[in-house]
Amino acid sequence: MSKSEEKRKRDKKTGVWNYYVVDLQKKEVKRTKKTCPRCGNFLSFHSEGRKRYYCGNCHYTEFVTT
Repeated sequence: MSKSEEKRKRDKKTGVWNYYVVDLQKKEVKRTKKTCPRCGNFLSFHSEGRKRYYCGNCHYTEFVTT
């Protein structure tokens, strides 16, 4: 197996299908990630340092309490 084939197997690109779950029987689409209460965009999860959710659009930060 060549190096380019190995690299293609390792690299998995995230697509929009990772952000939604479709229920065909109920005809519903649900978001899998949290949404920003200020602007409505998805919040990204950061696990480095203090675990937190962050909005890149309006810079809203929500810290995870354990």
